[in-house]
Amino acid sequence: MVTLNITSAFHKILNFFNFYILFLGQILFFPEGTDLTANTKARSNKFAEKYKLEPYEYVLHPRTAGFSFLVEKMRESTNNDFKHLNIHLM
Repeated sequence: MVTLNITSAFHKILNFFNFYILFLGQILFFPEGTDLTANTKARSNKFAEKYKLEPYEYVLHPRTAGFSFLVEKMRESTNNDFKHLNIHLM
């Protein structure tokens, strides 16, 4: 079982942000925050049960902490391209 320290996760997101957004101008962000495994599916189903949500079959419930952190860093950035940022959720 892999556990993730949120501070470590934010540090990794910040490193990706600095490279992909500031230098390449693009990023692909998965709202699930991890890959689909038996363990992560069980955790997602437990989360769904806790918040009275339908369990998903082929994807995980999205997690918002990493996405919120990324958006906050975009707001703090001096890169004017973020004024034209479009976010598409599927």
